[in-house]
Formats: sequence, C-alpha cells, structure tokens
Amino acid sequence: MQKIMAAPGPVSYPLILAESKADISIDFDKEGYSDVIADSITSLIKRGLKVDFITVKELLAVHPKLKGPKIGVFRKGSAGEILVKAAMDKYNIKGEIIYADSWQQLLNLLNSGELNSAVVSIALVKPEKTLESIVGAQVLMG
Repeated sequence: MQKIMAAPGPVSYPLILAESKADISIDFDKEGYSDVIADSITSLIKRGLKVDFITVKELLAVHPKLKGPKIGVFRKGSAGEILVKAAMDKYNIKGEIIYADSWQQLLNLLNSGELNSAVVSIALVKPEKTLESIVGAQVLMG
C-alpha cells in the first residue's frame, strides 16, 4: 500500500476519488514525510522538497525572458514568486523581485520599462517554455 500525505483541499480531490479503487492510504496533513507528498508547488518548494510532478496544466511564463535586474511578480508568496526564485537560483540570475497588486499593474510596469521581465499567465503570452518547465518540474497530466 502506498502512503500519501495530502494537503486538505483541491490537491487531494483526485486522490480521495482514487482511494477506494487504488492501493493507497491518504493522511491529510501538511507536515512530515510519506511515500508520496501531494501539495501545492508553493508549499513543496517552501519546504525544500523536490517537485517531481505537476498535475495541472502549466500556467505561468516569464516574459519576454528571464533576466534582471528587475523581475515583476503578481503577489508576494505566490507560486509565481516561488518558481521564479527557483529559476533565478538555478540559472544564477541576479535580480530584485518587484511585486504588483494586479495583472494590469504588472503589465504596465513591464510595458513602461520599469521591469526587465515579469511572471505572467500563459493566457497573456505564448511562451517557448513555461516557468514550471524552466525549473524542471515534469507535467504528469496536462
């Protein structure tokens, strides 16, 4: 039997459906370790855990490309912030993160030249690579 620790909420819904048909046991918690840990990418990275799979479609991109010195992010503590910090670390990119309170503010800062790049939704740009793929998280289903 595979033991799974899952954060309560949407990340656990597919596991709850599968529990009666699969050889799994779910522990609803956000701390500790198990055979499998299912949580938001933000929580996994904050805990220093390796992200092996993302089970939702990749939704973020860096536009126009990841470069400093000023990189814009929508909301402090968001998945975008956590992922861009991981990408900056991975590629040794030095820069300051500038936070915006809205997508429009973020785009205005980028368009006015106050930012060198910004983390945006793939609904706004057609990226070569998503931010999730830049940090090496494999998409399990998309």
